[in-house]
Amino acid sequence: MKSGFLSFLGFSKDAQDLETVKPDRSVPVYSYNLIDVIKLKHQQLLSTFEDINSNVDNGNIFKAFISLNSFRDQFLDQVVKEKTILHKQIRHHFDDHATSHVLSLFKNELDQTHRGVTGFLGHWKATTIEANTANFCSELQRIEQLIINRMSNAEESLYPIHASIPTKSFVLNSSTVLATAD
Repeated sequence: MKSGFLSFLGFSKDAQDLETVKPDRSVPVYSYNLIDVIKLKHQQLLSTFEDINSNVDNGNIFKAFISLNSFRDQFLDQVVKEKTILHKQIRHHFDDHATSHVLSLFKNELDQTHRGVTGFLGHWKATTIEANTANFCSELQRIEQLIINRMSNAEESLYPIHASIPTKSFVLNSSTVLATAD
């Protein structure tokens, strides 16, 4: 039985037809500028490191702590973009052993970096930076180098894989049915 707006458009109202309108979530939406966005986030992270160092050098410990909180937010945003969106797009398109191996290495490296940054941030939340400025600066340099190494590895090995994905493969999954007419 047809009724309402759907019948006006020529669609039946039964549950089976409405079920086919749901998008296929197994196909990630391709972000053509994802790598550019991630690289911009890399530059923002490095700039935040400079701000933190500059504030500590100038004795502005409060500003350094505010910049540290900004760093935390930027880093977590980057982790989400790389670990979920980037990985999902690459894994969806490439199913070979070599790509899986690169993704596995990258995931492990990202997890180790995340643990290191989380430990650093947790420690310096509870400890006064002003009382331990030399230790803070030393650990900050260690974290900065850890992140720089991870960024370099991603730019050299992972981003070229993403760049080789044909954008048309992410437009629609051939099994996706948008609507069923009567």
